[in-house]
Amino acid sequence: MNFDSKYLDYAVDKISDLCNLPSPTGYTKLAVNYVVDECKKIGISVKTSNKNSVIAEFGGDKDPIVFAAHLD
Repeated sequence: MNFDSKYLDYAVDKISDLCNLPSPTGYTKLAVNYVVDECKKIGISVKTSNKNSVIAEFGGDKDPIVFAAHLD
């Protein structure tokens, strides 16, 4: 697979930023807000659940997939 390095650099920067936020179990508000803000910046529909999970919809016309990860 051939990736454009700007996308790889972008992904690494965002993951690094997220990993550097303090987000111990039960205290993930900074990480949740970061993910929500970054999604909004690039035009991804995003919301949070009543348990503060991030739900982002990327769109598309194929079968849906789910990506799940912990922010703590």
